[in-house]
Order: sequence, then C-alpha cells, then structure tokens
Amino acid sequence: MDFLLGLLPEAKDILWEKLEYSIKQADSRAAGGSAAAQPGGFYRQWIIDGVCSDQGRRELERLQETANVKKLFASTAERLDDPSFAVSGSRTVKADLREEANSQAGTPSQGAVLPYKFRLVVTENFPGNDPLALPTLPKPKKTAM
Repeated sequence: MDFLLGLLPEAKDILWEKLEYSIKQADSRAAGGSAAAQPGGFYRQWIIDGVCSDQGRRELERLQETANVKKLFASTAERLDDPSFAVSGSRTVKADLREEANSQAGTPSQGAVLPYKFRLVVTENFPGNDPLALPTLPKPKKTAM
C-alpha cells in the first residue's frame, strides 16, 4: 500500500474506487524448444479505477512520463528497503492512463466535483535474467483417469 499512496496521494481530487494487483509470469520459451527449466521473467501490475477532478487529472497525466514513474519506484525502493521496486538493469516500468467523462457526476454547471473517470495501469517488468526472476517450471503432465 505504501507504493500506492506515493502513486496517488490522499486528496480530494482523486478517489479510488477499485484496485487490482497481480503478478504474472511473462511469456518465456526455452531456447531451442528445450524443456529445461530456465529463469522466467514476470511482471506485476496495479490497476486502479476511480474518479477525479481537473487537478486530479493533471496529477494522473504526469504519471505517464517514464521519468516520473521511475522516480516513484526508486523512492519506494529506498523508503521500504525493497529491491523489487528498484528500476535497475533491464527492468522496465510504465503507466497507462485512460480517462473519460464521469456520466454520474453531472455537469460542471451542476457543481460536478469529480467529472472524470479513469483507469490507471502501472506495470513493472522483470526479465528472465533479473536476480529476482523465477525458474520456469515444465507444465504438469495430465494424468489419465
């Protein structure tokens, strides 16, 4: 949660409605078609849905700049002493933002406080050669019943 509070600090301009977090194995194929286990890359992803004001929208848009997202990950790594947030080597981070009008907010003349809906997707990729990479395990064989 500490990372998310740095990503979207508490304020009246941005309201989270839903948060999803996942860690998934990246598509990795063994070299030469061999079934031998080798390090596999993975990615972790935060998906945040919510509503925001004009000021909140500007805050969210700044996160699309790679330098800003890298800075946020670096400060989280240092603050938490957690190397998984350190953007180093061939790790990559990115933030994608989708915005649209919030139909439930009404119009600005009606005093719409949070006139925009958003979906922010932050992804951190760990390649197969990363020190935190996981070994790729062969798919389990199906047993006959």
